[in-house]
Amino acid sequence: MKGSHLQNKACEGNIEKCELIRQRIPRRFIICEDRKKINEKDKTISLKEEMKMEGQASAVSFAVIENSEIDCVGGEGVLNSSDPHPQAVTTKTIFPIASIGKAITAYATIRCLQEYGLNIDKSIDEYLPPVSTVYPFIEPTTSPDKITGEEAVEYINRKQLEPAETLALIAEFKAWVEHNKREIDMSAINDLEKKILEKNEFLYGIYEVRKILQKFKGKGITFRQLLEHSSGIYDDRNIDPNEYSTSVDISIGFLKRATVKPLPDTERTWRYSNAGYVVVECLLESLTGMPFTDVMKQYVFNPLKMQDSTVSQSPKTLNDKSRPVVAGILPDGKVIQHEMTPRACGGGTQMTSKDYAKFMEKLIRVYNDPKEDPVKQMFVEQTRKCADGGNPCHYCLGLFVQGEGENVLFNHRGGMRTCSSEMAIYPKQERAAVVLTNGNLSPELVSQTMSAIAKTYSWPIYKKTETAILTPIPENEFSKYVGTYEIPGPDGTKVKIFITNNPPSVQLPWPTPTSSDQPIFKLFQDNAGNIFDENFNIKIGYDDKEKTVLFYLPKHNPAMKGERIDQPELEKTSDLKPLHPS
Repeated sequence: MKGSHLQNKACEGNIEKCELIRQRIPRRFIICEDRKKINEKDKTISLKEEMKMEGQASAVSFAVIENSEIDCVGGEGVLNSSDPHPQAVTTKTIFPIASIGKAITAYATIRCLQEYGLNIDKSIDEYLPPVSTVYPFIEPTTSPDKITGEEAVEYINRKQLEPAETLALIAEFKAWVEHNKREIDMSAINDLEKKILEKNEFLYGIYEVRKILQKFKGKGITFRQLLEHSSGIYDDRNIDPNEYSTSVDISIGFLKRATVKPLPDTERTWRYSNAGYVVVECLLESLTGMPFTDVMKQYVFNPLKMQDSTVSQSPKTLNDKSRPVVAGILPDGKVIQHEMTPRACGGGTQMTSKDYAKFMEKLIRVYNDPKEDPVKQMFVEQTRKCADGGNPCHYCLGLFVQGEGENVLFNHRGGMRTCSSEMAIYPKQERAAVVLTNGNLSPELVSQTMSAIAKTYSWPIYKKTETAILTPIPENEFSKYVGTYEIPGPDGTKVKIFITNNPPSVQLPWPTPTSSDQPIFKLFQDNAGNIFDENFNIKIGYDDKEKTVLFYLPKHNPAMKGERIDQPELEKTSDLKPLHPS
């Protein structure tokens, strides 16, 4: 690490630049100890109300790469805003990283397939684990017609198999019983299975998913299509983690409720799919015979020396109080210590910003190394039509891509109920940055931190945005935009967006389409007449030919065409109180 090679609790590396970034992060977005003291003196506004107004995050962490090496790591805020005496964020604070973890899953997949000599473009049918319907006992004491559950257990115990092999045999026996519709008392078999599972939850999942994965067979799906969101596998976003007792059960439920709409490769479209990454996770587990936690350790965390990273969803790990993990802040302001996710591969990873920077360092080195490396496939753009309409999507493997030449940018944003994140890599400039926060409604904090990094390090790609001048929009010029619109949400369902004119503002449907806390952003125009919010995260356009409003939103890479469904009365806009006041 370059810079002053110093370290304190909140900064590491280039202390001068790290402190400058921290100073440039607007403190109004962070619920920290100093602001709690202010609230204690000023009883006119509660901490919970303030969190709702300012973006609901108590912590932010960042890391910056210059000249292909980590230059600084820093943080701000507190681990748990509900704690009477909260700990301050340090460079060792661990955050959930949400969907920016998809790039790490893509990297692990390529390295794993490389080791096994497998092709990323072949059909996954070859890698799907078989479900046996053949009588599994080679030396039965009785004929299949008379076998009992107790006799099956006796046979299995005599084999003295490893736990994984025992569960495989049990799974095959159950499949045979179900396939042949045998009426057998399975209590002894179930007791043996339960005894093994009490010691290793993963072993259940790897064999239970065998049946589920079969529904994706014969669809022409490849690993590449799963990683680039063109497999035709769509999410069911209505899963409630509270319905399940373990993370394995959540993943199984997520897979069961995913749908697949196969298309020929020439007609494949892009649609963001967490379920597709869950399929990748299960395939890697089946291929290696290891839990996904160990897959990530073997192919990513250990080789890259990412010691403060995990994808474990076990209660033992998540509840380990010795790990300095931030508490998440839900959209309603409630603080929770952790949130299980069925998408360990796509969003369930936890790590420090420094560990993520180590991963980005590796990507930059691979990109610029003239030697052949399968990981270079991560940077191959797959431009496809968006399944929900709009402009084509420019996506690689776990990464969005934009720009060209020296300014080519690979980036991704992430968000769950308890976190927001963003990563950006300019490989030809040998620059990169990552920002992690602990609130779903904190994308503005993420953007402000990224802007602080860009300004501190004089990133030329940001100069146009930094120097743009935004001015109020005349009401008579904005009237054509005013209305209520519907666009396809990330899961394919219709979501509403409201545009009002008093003042010009847009209300987004996230964090969830039904949330009452839908963020509202004031809109302005630049000198060219383009309409943005004040942080340039949202852009509103107008198609004069089709008389259609276009939305360029953080959760959609391409433009989304809005379908007008009504014309709201302007006097109602006074009821909309912005969550991010200027």
